[in-house]
Amino acid sequence: MRLVPLRIPTGWIVHWNQFMEDDDSDEQKNDTEDILWLERVVPDVKEHAGKRVNIDLGWYDMEEGTLKHFVLRVFEDRFRSRVAQFESLDVDEIRERIDLVLRLIASEGDAGLETLKKLAAE
Repeated sequence: MRLVPLRIPTGWIVHWNQFMEDDDSDEQKNDTEDILWLERVVPDVKEHAGKRVNIDLGWYDMEEGTLKHFVLRVFEDRFRSRVAQFESLDVDEIRERIDLVLRLIASEGDAGLETLKKLAAE
């Protein structure tokens, strides 16, 4: 198994990355709840400071007895305020969502977080 290739722009801290490609075996795609943790300080021009944005990917049961699946969460303020959440069983779909999140935050900063809130609400 190999790490899923991600397009992580400059400025992101990779605290943890165990996001592996599916090997089509009967074993779980990832056997841990903690798969990926990225962090970045996004400039906030209104407050002349930066806000911390965290991306967390895990492999979770949403309810007892349900299938485990990927849960991608985007947080502001050190995990205190969730901006967006996306769920899927598909590695490629989650990779595409991670790339979208990274691209929006890198190119639009605070406005990218607002875009993510709207996308997650759909």
